[in-house]
Amino acid sequence: MDDKRSEKIHKIVEFVEKNRESHASRTVCKEMLGDYYVPFDDETREQLEERLAGAAEEQFAYCYDLIS
Repeated sequence: MDDKRSEKIHKIVEFVEKNRESHASRTVCKEMLGDYYVPFDDETREQLEERLAGAAEEQFAYCYDLIS
């Protein structure tokens, strides 16, 4: 994984963590974790990072666009 994608993953996860109740955060969780209402804890954070790292470019770009 390249540094640019790693940086974007960090930004997405940080946004979701700080804005848990936002539509954008919930949509990212729905896209990556399959659940719109997911409690955000350490395990969820790790899962989100893993799924974002392995996501197809189109899906990854969609999630990044939601939070930027």
